[in-house]
Amino acid sequence: LRTPLNAITGMCYVLGQGPLEPGLRRHVERIEGASQTLLDLVDDVLDLSKIEADKLVLDARPFALEPVLRKALMIAETKAEVKGLELSFERGHGLPTRIVGDRIRLLQVLTNLLDNAVKFTPEGRVSLRIMRIMADAAASTEGRAALRFEVEDTGIGIDGERIADLFDPFAQADATTTRRFGGTGLGLAICRRLAGLMGGSLTASSELGVGSTFCFEAPFPIAADEREPGAARRIDLRGIRVLVVEDNAMNQFVVEAILKSEGVEVAVVDSGAAAIEAVARTDGFDAILMDVQMPGMDGYEATRRLRALPKSRSTPILAMTAHVLPSDQRACLAAGMDDHLGKPIHVDALCSALALWTGRAGAEAPRPASQVADAPPKGIDLDAAVAQLGGDAALLERVLGRFIRTYADAGERLRLLLDGGELAAARALLHDLRSVLGSIGAVDLRCAAAGLHERLREDGVAVDAELSAQAAELAGGLAALREWLAASGRG
Repeated sequence: LRTPLNAITGMCYVLGQGPLEPGLRRHVERIEGASQTLLDLVDDVLDLSKIEADKLVLDARPFALEPVLRKALMIAETKAEVKGLELSFERGHGLPTRIVGDRIRLLQVLTNLLDNAVKFTPEGRVSLRIMRIMADAAASTEGRAALRFEVEDTGIGIDGERIADLFDPFAQADATTTRRFGGTGLGLAICRRLAGLMGGSLTASSELGVGSTFCFEAPFPIAADEREPGAARRIDLRGIRVLVVEDNAMNQFVVEAILKSEGVEVAVVDSGAAAIEAVARTDGFDAILMDVQMPGMDGYEATRRLRALPKSRSTPILAMTAHVLPSDQRACLAAGMDDHLGKPIHVDALCSALALWTGRAGAEAPRPASQVADAPPKGIDLDAAVAQLGGDAALLERVLGRFIRTYADAGERLRLLLDGGELAAARALLHDLRSVLGSIGAVDLRCAAAGLHERLREDGVAVDAELSAQAAELAGGLAALREWLAASGRG
């Protein structure tokens, strides 16, 4: 079946590359579209048949997680842009860089969930969130990471009584769904079975007319080259000069401490204008780390102006931002940046990028792991935070101390800003919080801050009871964190 269908789609492509009159071109495009739809259906039926016959075997091998996420988002973004939908991505704390599993099947599940979300969302937004399930302590000690992927939309939603039926082969929400949106009803059935083969689960929650959330959870072995916190390969960056452009004092502290521990000569400024001034008055830098979202002159404009200066025309400029969609990366490159680092910054990703762009991808040596004392509250993963800082527990202790000094009253400040209707200032505070909370392993609080930040970005948002309750919950969590830090002698 697949061979003749591949021949049809291939010949349609060849025909489309040649000169055709408009009417004939439309016919060729329709044939190609119909053939691709039939080919997708055949693939789905074959997948389902293999699974039901216990013939589908996963191809488990080490792979980098980030490229899979980016590819899934890139595929979804193209379709979302056509419909005018907002597509967002939120990355949790403590994610492994490389895991072991079937990369193609993971991409298949994520692509299907995102494709469904875009398909059934006439307007609004679609979001992908990935986080590490910190409650799975056994997984951490056995070299596994339990991961949760959530795809949420503001689409048509599903009646609660029909949710279970969605995972049956050839099932859709109702008889009109196929006519309105197309599809075969096989995708979710296959995804749930693939999730089971991976040792995980796929569940859904939905409200008719409001939207849906699909949650895929599975344990993945962590690739052997990064199982021990801080044991990832180290790169010799001693002596290079790096300018850090970052407006948040906490982020400044973390990045500067990481770089200095690697022997990097660091200069820190808090604005785009100050970056231009720093370059102008020095002999230049080997690399520039550029925050994207800054008040006044943002990172894009600062980069464009730096590229106009002889001293920084060819200096590698690496973006540091929580926005990691393909469109965000393209915007960074279009502004003249060379690379893109997602926040919270992971020491190994940072060092690897600097080594690549400064020509230091040479001598490497392992750094021993270290532990942090005192059991933290639920939702705080200090071991993951230590790993993110390259295994430097002493650095994490300094980061925790800086956090409590800088953000001890953050919950109360947020409440006062919301009560006073100062939504822009509240957004700015939440923007800072979601970044710094990630640096200390406060996974749940970071997700709460990110969710509130997204709410306040919506047009015409009002401080209603629901939003106030979310803010109060975040403030309570921050207070509990503050009390624990103080009780453990860190504040």
